[in-house]
Amino acid sequence: MTLFDYKVETFLLNLFFIMFPLIFYQFVSKDRIEAKPALRNALLYSIFMLPIVLCLLMPVNDTDGFYQNLHSVPFIMACLYTNPFVSFLVCVSSMLFRWFIGGQGQYLSYLYDMISFAFFYFYIRKYRTLRLPVKMVLTFLVSFLSKLTAKVIFYFFIDSGILVNPRLPLNVIEGVFMALALYTIESVLKNMQLKKDLLASERLRVASIISASMAHEIRNPLTSVRGFIQLLSGPTEPPPEKRQFYGKIALEEIDRAQRIITDYLSLSRPYPEVREKIDLGEEIAYVSSVLSSYQDTQDIEVRVETEDNLHILGDRQQLRQCIINLSKNGIESMENGGVLNLKVTRQQDEIVLLIGDTGKGMTPEQINRLGTPYFSNKEKGTGLGTMVSFNIIHNMLGKINVASKVGEGTHFQISFPSA
Repeated sequence: MTLFDYKVETFLLNLFFIMFPLIFYQFVSKDRIEAKPALRNALLYSIFMLPIVLCLLMPVNDTDGFYQNLHSVPFIMACLYTNPFVSFLVCVSSMLFRWFIGGQGQYLSYLYDMISFAFFYFYIRKYRTLRLPVKMVLTFLVSFLSKLTAKVIFYFFIDSGILVNPRLPLNVIEGVFMALALYTIESVLKNMQLKKDLLASERLRVASIISASMAHEIRNPLTSVRGFIQLLSGPTEPPPEKRQFYGKIALEEIDRAQRIITDYLSLSRPYPEVREKIDLGEEIAYVSSVLSSYQDTQDIEVRVETEDNLHILGDRQQLRQCIINLSKNGIESMENGGVLNLKVTRQQDEIVLLIGDTGKGMTPEQINRLGTPYFSNKEKGTGLGTMVSFNIIHNMLGKINVASKVGEGTHFQISFPSA
């Protein structure tokens, strides 16, 4: 089947080939790839050179050694959206492969590649400052005029005995697809930049919230300490029991400020490079012994239920911190005594930790705010302990599900991948 004297099957194949760069360019532009220049250059060269080779091997028209194809689309995209080194390498490789194929049209292909490469090489900085519609029109014109210029030079300076068919329909089609390819890549780049800006804005917003909240939380104990120091250094010396009381409260407030700073720093602590195999059942037994003091002082019963060989991967100390934080929150919610349940079980490929209490519970609105900066149900709580605990769980690839009912208690279901 032919259209404008072109083979429709190979024409559609050429269109399919030039889609390669449009699909894979976004993956090459990720931060992890950009941090490795050699790997990025190799990938850029591959995703643009492969469709060029395939288009050259499957021309849409072959007349007397003049192969008509759409290799110019990925070629110009390589000139526009790679660096000078990769674009030069693509240009040289394209010309060498065209020489390997042979035919009278190889000199025409050389001329086109050199004209296009030279134009974009010297004009690329100005080109990147243009608006998208101008880029599309300019790319169409460069593609179209480069073909015509190459044919004129070929006829007058190389071989005037051969009349080169202008093939205007294909030249126009090439220019149109060039503009569409450019629009696609520009849209991909724009979306990636918007994503980066959104992430940066979100980080800045969270940092601003946490910084402002932290400053407010630290100011409270510092204000108390300042007041007690003023009382101790006043003109009238307080009685010994008062001095002891003021000193005790001042030290407690300083300790509270220190805990706030420690929790804040824990939020930005990176996931540990050394991961160890942890028996979650043993860790629950350890935590229950740590919490045993509450059983007598606050009339709390700690019930433990576990199984053998329930292993996960992570940081042992951080995991203990997380479980103790959530367990203490449950204990502190049971002001009149109650039961704290710690249970570990296996569910398919996951190890599930259940932490439940019979405390005052939470409303759905309070559950939704769990783990956010400085939200706490405790009078002097900062919420950073829960936030740190959630951060530890997520870093260990865990999932958290919270169920609670006012007056009945709260239950945390934490799932980790089995090691």
